[in-house]
Amino acid sequence: MKNKKIGLITIHRANNYGAFLQAFATQESLKKYGDVEVIDYRNEKLESSFHLIRFNITSIKSGLGAVKDLLRIIPRWRVIRKFKLDIVNKFNLTPRLNSSEVDNYANEKFDVLVSGSDQIWNPVCVSSNENLDTNYLLNFGRNDSKRISYASSMGAFEIDTKNINTLKKSLTSYDHISVREIERKTEIQELVGKDVTHVLDPTLLLSRDEWLSRFPEETKRVKQISNNKYILFYSVPKVKKTRIVVEYFSKLTGLDVVSIDQDIYPYYRAKTKIRDASVGEFLHLFKNAEFIITDSFHGVCFSLIFRKNFFAVSPGKLSNRIVSLLDVVGLSDRLIYGKENINSHSDFSIDYVANNVSDKIESERVKSKEFLDLSLR
Repeated sequence: MKNKKIGLITIHRANNYGAFLQAFATQESLKKYGDVEVIDYRNEKLESSFHLIRFNITSIKSGLGAVKDLLRIIPRWRVIRKFKLDIVNKFNLTPRLNSSEVDNYANEKFDVLVSGSDQIWNPVCVSSNENLDTNYLLNFGRNDSKRISYASSMGAFEIDTKNINTLKKSLTSYDHISVREIERKTEIQELVGKDVTHVLDPTLLLSRDEWLSRFPEETKRVKQISNNKYILFYSVPKVKKTRIVVEYFSKLTGLDVVSIDQDIYPYYRAKTKIRDASVGEFLHLFKNAEFIITDSFHGVCFSLIFRKNFFAVSPGKLSNRIVSLLDVVGLSDRLIYGKENINSHSDFSIDYVANNVSDKIESERVKSKEFLDLSLR
C-alpha cells in the first residue's frame, strides 16, 4: 500500500487560508497510502492573488482593487511572503509545471492521480475565460493511472452548456468520485452514470491535535492577543450584514473583537485587525478564541475543529457549502440569514457533547476515510 506514487492537483498557490489548509490536509491524509506530491501547476488566475498590486487596465473594479493594494502594501507584502514560505516548507511539491509539462511529468511519476478539494471545478475560480481547466479534471497522465476525486467542489457554479460536455467526458474516466457539497452528489451521478460519494472537506479529516502538531508554534503576537478573551471575526465574502452581527455579539458578550482580515475597509469595529497572519497564526487565533463570527466556509470548519462557540453569517448564493456542512453536523441554527432575526440568536453557547456534534463529525470523518481506503486500496 505504501509504494503508490500519488499526484495531487488542487488549489495550493493562492493568498487564501482555506485554499492552503485544504490542500495541506489532503496531502497529509493521502500520505497513509503512498508517496504524495502536490503537482505544482502554474495557474495564472489563482497565482494573481500573489501579485503585490493587482491591476487590469480593462476593468474599473480592478483599478479600485489596485488602489486598495497600494494602501495596504506593507502588510500585503508580509502576508504574501508568509504564504510563499509555508507553501515551500509544508508541501511536497513537484517542479513548477505549466499545462504542457504536467502530462509528461505525470506519465513518468504517478500510479494514482487525485483532484480535490476546493473549487477546482468552478471555472470562475480557476480560469479567466469561464471555461473549466481540464488539468483539474485529470486530463493528463497514463491511461492506466487510477483517477480519484476527493471532495472536489463547484462552489456556486451552475453547470452550463459551455462546460457540460467537458465535465461529463472527463469525469467518465475517473475510477472514484467524491464531492464536498451533498447537493452535487445526485447531479454528478446523473451526469456521468457513476456512483458519487459525499465526503467531508479535507480540513475536517485532521483532528484538533493533528492540526496543532503540524503547526505547533504560537507567535508572540498571538500570545499577547490571547491574554484576554476575544471574539474572532473572519470574513472572506465580506457580507455587509456581518458588521451588524459583529457589533451585536460584541455588545452582548462584552468581548473585544479581533479580526483576520487582509482588507482595509473600515465597515466594522475591531480592537485588533491582523492583516498579515501566517497560516499558523490563523490556526492559533481560532484555537484561542472565546467566540467566532464568520461568513467563510473554512471559518466554519475550523470553528468545528476547535469546538468553538460560533455563528456563521450567510453569504447569500455562496452559502451552499456552509449549509451542507451545518446540516451534516446538526447545527443549522448557527446560520444567521439576516439582521431581522439576529435577536433570536442570543444563546451563543454550543454543547458539543450533548448535541452529539463531535460524534457526528467523527462519524462523517470515518465515512470519508473509508472512501479513501476503498479508492486507494
